[in-house]
Amino acid sequence: VLAACSSASDSNGITSSNLPSTTMKTFATTNAPVSFSYPENWTVQYAPNAPVTILSPESMAARKGALTESLGYQPDIVISYYSTVADEPNNKAGNVGAENWEDLVNNDRNIMVTGEVQIAGKKAIAVVQLNNGEIFAYYIPNGDALYVVQFPHRKDSVELSPTETAIVESLKF
Repeated sequence: VLAACSSASDSNGITSSNLPSTTMKTFATTNAPVSFSYPENWTVQYAPNAPVTILSPESMAARKGALTESLGYQPDIVISYYSTVADEPNNKAGNVGAENWEDLVNNDRNIMVTGEVQIAGKKAIAVVQLNNGEIFAYYIPNGDALYVVQFPHRKDSVELSPTETAIVESLKF
């Protein structure tokens, strides 16, 4: 059990708890080849063949309350899995024609590479996706497959809350 700490507010006024105030749960399913830990007061939404979305209590309140009209509904974290790079939507829609993740991040003009990190023992590319505003994301290759972890409320890794960072650090593929 982790103790609660302070909160941080992003530019949209969404507040994310810095550390979970409750015990951690684990998300795992055979339909999505990914698992991770998350605070029990956060919400995970998943349907087969769809991205996994993770929402903080504040985002759930915004989704249900008046903030929905002004901010629009966005989860805190979206995890997408593509069995090949060719399945990645921007690769298809933008006619990038990338056959591997390096070509994708280097040739898609809607992706701005900001650095490299290690996630779950894998080389990951930190990017800003530019096609729907500025959205921070990690592109994580795993063999022929590609995982994309997006943070719709964030424009850079320095904006991630400690809870969001802890969720990323717990990822297993």
